Amino acid sequence: MNYNIKSITAKNSGPTTSNGTNTYILGNHNLIIIDPGPDDNQHLENILKNIENKNVEYIIVTHTHKDHSTLANKLAEITGAKKIGSTKDFIKNQEKNSVINFDIEFTPDIYLVDQMIIKTEDLILKALHTPGHTSDHFCFKEETMSRIFTGDHIMGWSSTLISPPDGNMGDYMSSLSQIIDKGKNEYFPGHGDKITDGKSYAEKLLQHRFNRKQKIHELIILGNKNAEELTGYIYKDIDFRLLKYATLTILAHLIDLEKEKSIKSDGLENTNSTYSKI
Repeated sequence: MNYNIKSITAKNSGPTTSNGTNTYILGNHNLIIIDPGPDDNQHLENILKNIENKNVEYIIVTHTHKDHSTLANKLAEITGAKKIGSTKDFIKNQEKNSVINFDIEFTPDIYLVDQMIIKTEDLILKALHTPGHTSDHFCFKEETMSRIFTGDHIMGWSSTLISPPDGNMGDYMSSLSQIIDKGKNEYFPGHGDKITDGKSYAEKLLQHRFNRKQKIHELIILGNKNAEELTGYIYKDIDFRLLKYATLTILAHLIDLEKEKSIKSDGLENTNSTYSKI
């Protein structure tokens, strides 16, 4: 079944959001909104204008980072739509994470589970649990038109931040493989432009992660290193605004390598922890 897709980008551009968060309005008569975005009045007005007084059945949140979810409650009150998202039980140790702001105010009417079907008379979406960027992240596959709405799992402008303790590199790479296994699809990301050849794009992302993992392992073998030191070796010309995010992603690789018993740590899990060969 053919259906309309409208993409509205919030005015929250920044070093981790590209031009802003993409909100998707799907359907012809009965609508689904994916990632309502930040609680911003102008963005709310733009969404309501594009709804055109049609019935909004569901508001779906891919994950509970504030730039994706904080408008959900207000938008649901206005439209009467049911909110769909993850239980907060997915989020682990969020209080300890000083970089990422989780939306603890978001409470779904319907809780997501892997392989859940979300259906209107216009379209059918299948929820795919894709942890890694966050433990509560879901992508949504629309079967008939071969489209996947990827949130921050796969972005159209950059690789994805993996920030421990909630972010998990092993989970991310496994989830990325899961999306690749869905075959050829167009990807509609939470940030950046539509990705026409999604499978090839995701395969390159996965190979990039494998290459980065191998490089980190090689550097550890050459001598003890922590995440901050490794960031200096690997990212030579990085924008200083992204430095802390790159360091956290390196830490996620280190934690994953330690779980695989490829390296060992001094017993801590932070960017100053020392890792060494076994």
